[in-house]
Order: sequence, then structure tokens, then C-alpha cells
Amino acid sequence: MRVDPNGPASKAGLQTGDIILRLDDHNIESSKDLPMMVGSMQPGAKIKLTVWRKGQQRTVQATLGELAQDPTPAANQQQEAMPQNYQFGKLGLTVTELSANQKTELGIRGGLLVQKASGIAARSGLMHGDVILGLNQTEITSIA
Repeated sequence: MRVDPNGPASKAGLQTGDIILRLDDHNIESSKDLPMMVGSMQPGAKIKLTVWRKGQQRTVQATLGELAQDPTPAANQQQEAMPQNYQFGKLGLTVTELSANQKTELGIRGGLLVQKASGIAARSGLMHGDVILGLNQTEITSIA
């Protein structure tokens, strides 16, 4: 989804939009597989990732780092007005454009926040809270 510019993934050469296919000799079948596999490994472990980037497979060597703690939002931080929802009825998908604060927090330029997923969208694995960064290896920067 995103790559922290100061984190180990960035140092290893991973880029936003990379699709991780393998961790060492293990296929990644679902988006749930990778966090579980990485979570079972120790910080400092050397790993090999096979990724799909812009139509090509690439191999990236990485060293696992410590899991960063999520910063606690300031109590007096102002809430941004939520953008309007957009519905794609046949897909069963409702999305909103990310606010400027959300883009900054995630370290991305654009994307769509999934508000609701049912039907085809849900069966495809999308769920509330997901951020769609691209479509067919093309970055999404707005609903247009």
C-alpha cells in the first residue's frame, strides 16, 4: 500500500504499487499471508521478495526492521471535512477520495478509500477501510 521512505522496505528498493508474490520460497496467496509470515520472523532477518512491478517480476533483498508504533493523533487536531462518497453500483463499491491529511499520513499522492464493499467488490477481497492506489498498474489520484 505504501512504503515508508525511511523504512527498511524503501532501503531494499520496494516501491508503492509493488505486488509481493513470494517471500523467500513461499508463495503469497492472499493479502493476509505476508503480515503473518513476516510477523513470525525476527527483526534483522534477511529475506528475498519476488515482486510484480509494472509488468515485470523483480527480486528484492531486504532486512526486516522493528515494527514502528503508530503515532497517537493529537487531541486538538482539527478534523477535515469528509469528501463525498461515490458509488459503483454494479461492482458493489462505495469509495471516497482521500483527504489531504490522509494522503500525508499514508505517504501517498492519491487513492480512493473504500467505504463499503459488497457483491463483486467484496468477493474480490475489498473491504471497508482499504485504500485503492491503482488500477491495472496505473496510479489513481482522484475519482476522475
